[in-house]
Amino acid sequence: MVPSASAAAIVEQRLISYDRAGRPVESVADYLIKPSAGSSNPFLPAADRTTTKRDYALEVVDESPPANQKTGMNVTGETRDTVRS
Repeated sequence: MVPSASAAAIVEQRLISYDRAGRPVESVADYLIKPSAGSSNPFLPAADRTTTKRDYALEVVDESPPANQKTGMNVTGETRDTVRS
């Protein structure tokens, strides 16, 4: 079945950084990314998925992740705006 032109789709995204040997360093799922000021990340729980202001970004930082950084599934209310490479 081909969706109609009026059908909306939300595509999940994930950013994964790798070291020079090709080993993963860090990953950030779409629902963990902090929305830009005045915008909404439609992947966050209870987000307004109809908003047209959906800007969010990650800064790629050339350093190792902190040793105490949480990993795994999103904890409600936690978002990030950096990923380390």
